Amino acid sequence: MKRKLILFLIVLTIWQMASLMIQKEVILPYPSDVFMRMMSDFTQKDFYIAIFYTVIRIMISFFSP
Repeated sequence: MKRKLILFLIVLTIWQMASLMIQKEVILPYPSDVFMRMMSDFTQKDFYIAIFYTVIRIMISFFSP
């Protein structure tokens, strides 16, 4: 568990450093911006509808002949 946490923090640090070097959010957004957007998406009904339809499409394509 500790190893996974350390790996996560390393990846997050590399992501943050790369975002700071590039400074173009269209190419590589900051981790904090992505986290805030995810939190706002979780409060939207449309987000869950999109997830539902995506799962349905995956199941249809997986089970269709």
